[in-house]
Amino acid sequence: MAARRKVELGSTLRPELLNAKDSLENYARQTKAGAYPAAELEKQQRLVQQLAQRMELDEVNNRLALENFENSLRSKEREKAKMTITAPSDGVVTTVDARAGDLIGSNSQIATIMAVGRTVEAKLSEENFAAVKIGEKATVRFLTYGNDQYNAVVSKILPSADPTTQRYTAFLDVFLPEGRVLVPGLTGEVSIVIAERNNAVIIPRRALVGDFVYVVDGSKLVLRKIQKGYESLNQVEILSGLDAGEEVVVEQQDRFRDGDRVRPQVLPN
Repeated sequence: MAARRKVELGSTLRPELLNAKDSLENYARQTKAGAYPAAELEKQQRLVQQLAQRMELDEVNNRLALENFENSLRSKEREKAKMTITAPSDGVVTTVDARAGDLIGSNSQIATIMAVGRTVEAKLSEENFAAVKIGEKATVRFLTYGNDQYNAVVSKILPSADPTTQRYTAFLDVFLPEGRVLVPGLTGEVSIVIAERNNAVIIPRRALVGDFVYVVDGSKLVLRKIQKGYESLNQVEILSGLDAGEEVVVEQQDRFRDGDRVRPQVLPN
């Protein structure tokens, strides 16, 4: 602030230069009237010129000092930004693993935060990460809560991969029913919707036998090859090989063979 103020006010030699110029004008009038030697007038002119040069140099040095301070400040701000760690979500610090003066590596844990929001961290492969965008819809299943699925939305994406696992990180805001709590350490699966197609043929993923499904064709089973499309945690889109309304075997496929005779039954509700 002081350096900027000095630049705004100008050199301290400015008042002295103004006085010297006023005196020079007086000397010039006296010289013209024959009351002041011409040689002395030239001497005064050189002194004023030297004073003007000193003032200009002083102001240049002030501007240079200000630029140096501003460059240093920007450098310190960049250093501060590199040393600042921002939590991905609001929370409460429960444990602190580092103290002032500790040397911290790139993957060192310095604290544990319990989020007050409902945010989960998803690890994505490089091929899946490329298509993920902030705001995309998703579903989350926690192993602790069985097969229950919860709606979520991608809220943040980290641009670089973990050097150890080569996995990318995305954060999702999860919409849980009242009373259901996210406890640190829960694991599960995330399905992010990167595209949608209407009127698609969808079957449970557990019906797949590699790239085949057992299809009920009248009174026998046919092992038919299919072409898969989009996949989620529990469902898969069928692009070809299966028509809407056809029945498939979804359990104990190892008990069946192509051509086995079957008698479908409608189970009571």
